[in-house]
Amino acid sequence: MNLIKKLGIIAVIAIIAFAMTACPPGDDGLSVSNSTAPLGATLTLTGQVQTGALDFLAGNIGWTNYTSTLTLNSSFATEASLTGTITSGNVALSAATPTTLYDIDYFLEYLEYDEFTNVIASDDSAQIYWMEELILTGSDDLARGNAIASMSNTSMSVTAEMFIYIYVDRNVTITADGFKDSYSYMGVSFNDKLYNLNITLQEGWNAVVMKVIMTMGEASMSTEASMYAANPAGYRWILGELDMSALLVNITHNSFNMGRNLLPNMRLNRQ
Repeated sequence: MNLIKKLGIIAVIAIIAFAMTACPPGDDGLSVSNSTAPLGATLTLTGQVQTGALDFLAGNIGWTNYTSTLTLNSSFATEASLTGTITSGNVALSAATPTTLYDIDYFLEYLEYDEFTNVIASDDSAQIYWMEELILTGSDDLARGNAIASMSNTSMSVTAEMFIYIYVDRNVTITADGFKDSYSYMGVSFNDKLYNLNITLQEGWNAVVMKVIMTMGEASMSTEASMYAANPAGYRWILGELDMSALLVNITHNSFNMGRNLLPNMRLNRQ
């Protein structure tokens, strides 16, 4: 599974891998309130599958309903204890207790790979399972989220969100420090911010949202990333990549960038 390969942002003008020194973790306006979004012993997933592409003339993303039938990867479905169908683009799935649970340390490493530091779980004996996409057979994978883009002659903004569903075998609170950083490169000023993490997962399934807001001007770019427990309604099931090439930005449900160098590579491979 790949967290940042989910709703990620690659700005072509900023795709240069160079080392940066971020501000030390701490408050610095990064503190967040504790959040929790328990879903109970059974996870229910419903909604319409859609594909998205940039409408260059309108300067936003256009969405189209996907109306074919999709099939879950059988190994993934067994591991996640998922049953149900995705027929004519309509998701109707449920999951009980996953057949495979992992030590919570794996999830903490996953967060550290996302540039969080000082990652702490209140109970290090907890067992966990998480999924940020539905793995399909013979098709692109499917993720629940949303993306909004707007542009003008001199600026653009993108907001991308993605759900991660997490099962735990007991209540556990996870905290971590984010960072903020400001720097300049080739005449462009950059401001990056990753908010602190403070979520409480309750026994059973939980909903967590990962969010990135990116704003670009003629000589500036700012990125804010956060991860918090929530279960808002009205989000999409996004199939495949969102074609944003006209904006020189690629937003896919396979890239969610919370890294300080804006490069999408935030995965803990559990397989």
